[in-house]
Amino acid sequence: MTILLHGENQIGLKNRLSQIKDNFNGEIVHLDGKTLTEELLSQNLDSNSLFQTGKKLIIIDSLLANKSFGEKTQNIDSNEVILTEGKKLTVTQIKTFQKLFPNLKEEEYKIDPV
Repeated sequence: MTILLHGENQIGLKNRLSQIKDNFNGEIVHLDGKTLTEELLSQNLDSNSLFQTGKKLIIIDSLLANKSFGEKTQNIDSNEVILTEGKKLTVTQIKTFQKLFPNLKEEEYKIDPV
């Protein structure tokens, strides 16, 4: 499962992320997409902790800011992945993620007008 959380409503986005993390039973790895390297991603995908019994939840923030991010996502589908972007994404940006993650579920968090 891959979920893309994006939008201007940072509180809503963070609440949803907390909910996912609270409901996940396993190891959670949080990575900064801006500085993510292929080596760091591979280390986190391949490493197993002593107590790990299932999949990992990999959270990657701001992956779009990394110009070579498409090359880094090849072995990631065997894990639960949450991608977060702190802004509303364009249709083109969402389609880019959908090409890399075919089973992507997209959730947009809009600011509620008062």
